[in-house]
Amino acid sequence: MKPKKSRAWHDFYKAEAAFMDSIAASSGCLFAHGEDHLPRYKRASDGDSVRIEPPKHISWVGQTHMPKAEFDMELAKLKALYQAARPDEVKRFPSRFPQYFEHVEQINIIENEAFDSQTVDPKSTFFTVYASSSLLTNPHDLEAYKQVLIEAGFTASIRHEVRKIAGFEMEMVCLNILTPELFKYAEASAIQIRRSSGKAYRGNLRHVGDSSARRINVGFVLVDQDSDVRVVKANPQAPRPHSLALTGTLIELPLPTTYHLYKKA
Repeated sequence: MKPKKSRAWHDFYKAEAAFMDSIAASSGCLFAHGEDHLPRYKRASDGDSVRIEPPKHISWVGQTHMPKAEFDMELAKLKALYQAARPDEVKRFPSRFPQYFEHVEQINIIENEAFDSQTVDPKSTFFTVYASSSLLTNPHDLEAYKQVLIEAGFTASIRHEVRKIAGFEMEMVCLNILTPELFKYAEASAIQIRRSSGKAYRGNLRHVGDSSARRINVGFVLVDQDSDVRVVKANPQAPRPHSLALTGTLIELPLPTTYHLYKKA
């Protein structure tokens, strides 16, 4: 990264961390989904300096004493710093940027399971059935899993790889099978991997005097201090008719995994 851009990102992250701290100091929490989803930077000592890292996900609703005019001014400064750090024109700002609402009467929050989904590349050589840090993996368990796959008709192998995870290079141990054998086993032409990624929240926000609500993303949400607001957590919705869990056919491998494989129609 060029020195000027590196400095620009440093200025943005520093300003965003201070902005979040300022909001937290002037706000009361109305809803939060755990410690990992709060609007605050992670701070870690790195020798003589302190390294800061922005939150990956925020699911937090707060009532703030910060006036809307001050909020708008500070958010505009933050957006300008973000634009200065980017090499191209910004069309969308990070989802962790806060939203500010006034004259709010009620917010209904709906919780659903969230999933990451990706397609298995049929042209790839290997499919990784299991991967973990080499420091956390019991080699005897891995050999047993490998044997189970062999007995099920797969050509299984154990490989050590270096992968970049969260910005750090880690030595991983991977249990692989041949991708063509997976498609043959599933009798499929298209396979989708589905992993749980936690909880997803969305909300319906109703202003004072309105009969209908507006849909909002429950990320970093602020309500002005004068609102007499009620936050209601609604029941989870049923899976949508076109969701993979309803339209796909589950592929059961002969050993436990942290994901699901679906044969796509």
